[in-house]
Amino acid sequence: MSKFAFFCDSLARGGAERVTIALSQFICDQGEECVVITGRKLVQEYSVGKHIKRINLSDGNIPRYRLIPKLRKVFIHEGIETVIAMGAADSLAVIIACIGLKTKVIVSERNDPNQVRGKRFIKTISQFMMQFADGFVFQTKDAKEYYKKITGGRGIVIPNPILADNLESYSMCSKTDGNIVAVGRLTEQKNHKLLIRAFYLISSKYPACNMYIYGEGPLRKELEQYIRSLHLENRVYLPGNQKNIFDKISTASVFVMSSDYEGMPNALIEAMALGLVCISTDCPIGGPRDLITNGKNGFLVEVGNELEITNMIDFALSNLDKMDQIRKQATSIKKSLNINIIGKKWLDYIQCISQRKS
Repeated sequence: MSKFAFFCDSLARGGAERVTIALSQFICDQGEECVVITGRKLVQEYSVGKHIKRINLSDGNIPRYRLIPKLRKVFIHEGIETVIAMGAADSLAVIIACIGLKTKVIVSERNDPNQVRGKRFIKTISQFMMQFADGFVFQTKDAKEYYKKITGGRGIVIPNPILADNLESYSMCSKTDGNIVAVGRLTEQKNHKLLIRAFYLISSKYPACNMYIYGEGPLRKELEQYIRSLHLENRVYLPGNQKNIFDKISTASVFVMSSDYEGMPNALIEAMALGLVCISTDCPIGGPRDLITNGKNGFLVEVGNELEITNMIDFALSNLDKMDQIRKQATSIKKSLNINIIGKKWLDYIQCISQRKS
């Protein structure tokens, strides 16, 4: 039995964290041993499966350099053969901690590398250290191309799996409710103001249509104020996080993602799998573009283009009776991104890296 580990900052409610837990569970289900290591523990987090061991390194925010000896100790004590750093920024501490050890390192970029937060020095040195990793997993072709000079073209592209356990219980609705939905944290990245403005511009044309933006975040008050300024209090709603999110969005007529950038957006994947008419900005680092063939299984619009996103929402709402083929094509994503298919690609690659001679 091999022993692998995933390392991420925390298990906060985000896409990378959900993928980390899902892949760890899949690997354990295949008879391998997998540990999830986190740099800190937060109040609101995803829980790991009962067969997955979680090791937390601190109770709060500590400088990354202080994680290095803690990580090294865990790798040695647990006998970790290969560790996957879930994020380029997190790879810095992992790679340094593995110096002189037999533990192999795989780095997986989980977002647009142009948008890495923090000090430029940390970003620069993290990307410099990436060249010493043993393998790389990217979510999109664009992300792999971005790191080509650093990686020498090494690595593999593996999209996110569909993570919802109960998705199969939902079939494509024969009749939709005429509403627009969006799912994502209330942050600058998601650019919900653009979406609200687009809805405002066509709201009088569709008096029975409302918009629901699911998610929570630091921009809630600002967005609420913006909604009031457009007199849309009774048309645009911010219901927050919802446990039964599929029940809430499965009957919607249109799903819109207005982000300025994304990695491989789980919300878009799930909306497509539900058979919604999906409109997304064609944002870096290419996740939506890898998922949507424009006009075939969804629609892509230019990032930040108010006119284009407005016109596309208007087009979709005006032609709902002609969207069945778009919706049907979208649901095919359930097969290609099944956790068994995506998980096997991950496990095969991890095992391949583990078996390489140092």
